[in-house]
Amino acid sequence: AELVGEVRSLLAYDQPADRVQAAIGRAAVEALGSDWHCPGWPVGPYRLIEPIGAGGMGSVWLARRDDQQFDQRVAIKFVASGMGADWEKRFRVERQILARLQHPHIARLLDGGAEDSGRPYLVMEYVDGEPLNTYCDQRQLDLQARLRLFLSVCEAVEYAHTQLVVHRDLKPANILVNAEAGPKLLDFGIAKLILQSGQISPQTRPQQRLMTPDYASPEQLLGQPVSTASDIYSLGVVLFELLCGSRPPSLEGITQSELAQRLMAGTSARPSETLVGAAGEPGSQLAARARARGMRPLLLLRRLRGDLDTIVGKALHLDPQRRYRSAAWLAEDLRRYLDGRPVLARPDGWRYRMGKLLRRHWQGALATTLIVALSVAFVVNVMVQSVRLAAERDRALLAEQRARAVADFLIESFQVADPGQARGETVTVRELLDAGSARIAQELADQPRIQTELMSALGDVYLNLGLYSHAERLHRQAYQRRSATLGDSHPETASSADRLGDTLRTLAQYDESEILLRKALSVRERARPTDLRALADSLNNLGLLLHERGQFAKSEPLLRRAVALRLQVLGSAHELSNVSRVNLALNLRRQGRVEEAKTLLTMVLDHRRRSLGDHYKTAMSAQALATLLTAQGQLDQAEPLLLESLRISRRVLAPQHPQLGNVMAELAYLYHDQLRLIEAEGLYREALENANSAPTPDLRMLAYSPNNYGALLMDLG
Repeated sequence: AELVGEVRSLLAYDQPADRVQAAIGRAAVEALGSDWHCPGWPVGPYRLIEPIGAGGMGSVWLARRDDQQFDQRVAIKFVASGMGADWEKRFRVERQILARLQHPHIARLLDGGAEDSGRPYLVMEYVDGEPLNTYCDQRQLDLQARLRLFLSVCEAVEYAHTQLVVHRDLKPANILVNAEAGPKLLDFGIAKLILQSGQISPQTRPQQRLMTPDYASPEQLLGQPVSTASDIYSLGVVLFELLCGSRPPSLEGITQSELAQRLMAGTSARPSETLVGAAGEPGSQLAARARARGMRPLLLLRRLRGDLDTIVGKALHLDPQRRYRSAAWLAEDLRRYLDGRPVLARPDGWRYRMGKLLRRHWQGALATTLIVALSVAFVVNVMVQSVRLAAERDRALLAEQRARAVADFLIESFQVADPGQARGETVTVRELLDAGSARIAQELADQPRIQTELMSALGDVYLNLGLYSHAERLHRQAYQRRSATLGDSHPETASSADRLGDTLRTLAQYDESEILLRKALSVRERARPTDLRALADSLNNLGLLLHERGQFAKSEPLLRRAVALRLQVLGSAHELSNVSRVNLALNLRRQGRVEEAKTLLTMVLDHRRRSLGDHYKTAMSAQALATLLTAQGQLDQAEPLLLESLRISRRVLAPQHPQLGNVMAELAYLYHDQLRLIEAEGLYREALENANSAPTPDLRMLAYSPNNYGALLMDLG
């Protein structure tokens, strides 16, 4: 092998003095190997640098002009050794095709010729770029930027079609993108010329089915005649992959009967459906694909559904006659989408099916059927438009009424804080909530949807203020109303069941809480993945309940799923993602996996300090990490965290809030361990006063604090 390389190198850099020397040199190299091309080999005025790939029928080399006239890098394409006369004939056809294509988004033919052996070669513009999908993913281009690049590809394909050329092998690897020049269409190695009649020129035998199966049209796979519609299908596959990160299901191996069955079904693959399937794949495929497009998963799904699904579906129609008539029509619909205008493509409907029926029976009933069909179409169209307009008007009116009702309710609720109505008295947040709660029951009975929305919202506020019994009352009323009017399977009923169940958890009413939380999770699991955020809420809340019931092993997988979904849907920086991390960390700690828990708690505390500052959630994170350190005996590291938590809690929470009493008791316990008994005694006493004065007694605090306080008093003597 070393000898072969040395001989090739010497011959490459030797300039033969005459044709005899050249012939001898070439014969010597051909005797050493089947393909004598190597770096440094001269080809006309060019010298080969390195191989850069393979085209439809031969190898492609990067080369540089070597005649000192000017510096230029090019791509030179050769027929592979031993391919035979038919392939060389095809290669000359490719040269004929490229010679007639002059477009800014098609790699240009610069030169051509034949080597001394008679083997032809092409000298083409060298495109220093990346495949279309790789270029977009690595730069995290959004859908709009991807579509603008794809429009340039459509322009190049449309131009080739106007020059009577069908590419037949469109795929991302044949569409290289350069940041300055944009996309360039390459490799017309298996392209075909279209005769003026619209048929493909007979340049190859029928059995030579050259294509890339994953991007080929059904008619190519079946060995049927191809046309410009075949390129439209391949463009559809490229667009599909560009939008959602994977190709539609392959048709390779499809039979004529299977194709007919699919045509009867009238369905096409949709990018959004592929993304929905990716939500269930391991490794967060949905999140990764959305991230490569610079957006969140749910937003990507919403953008793909509707017009983009319809456009791709039309390009991928199994019936060539039902695809876009040209690449220009496909490009026009994409421009309409980008401009926010209605697209021309429409899903199959009754009009199309009626037209098919008329064509089958035109001989016997053309006139009558036409008149009836037109009349019916006109009447139905008017009725459909009327119903649609009425429905849109009713929805808008309902939304306006609900918004006005909510606004009026909030304004009137906060008027109790007006000095003119409050008569100089200070009105607390609690009083505002109580007044609003009473008004919901009295004044919104005739608007049940708005009533239950506000009940749920106020219930959440009560819960965050530590007023658990008030929160339980409102959430229970909302759940009962929604269950009675909407049914237990409705998403709004599931939302109320989840909120009520979580509130009951805080009240230690575990049995009823578990029943409600499992109901909500069941509804949301069936709806998955239409509302992944709601599903994550249910997983988190049921996981917390099982954790508090001591079922740590059962709780962990639920909490892990909640973390994964929130990271996927909301991102790592979202506060709910931090909440799920904390809950999982507390679970791991109770299972003895302290280092895993410590890593999660430290991450969340650092993030909350940066993003939230002095917030009660920052206080909770500091306390959670301190509790873990205390259990490890690292009291010196735990103390500053508890002091930070207490400082924030005193500043942002009401004196009777359970969280304040909780951190007091935790710090008192630490001081007790350190034998700082006087400091511990004061904090224990405050924690007990907090637990006894809370509107909803914290049963756990009332159980633990007196025992610890009593032990301290014994130590004090």
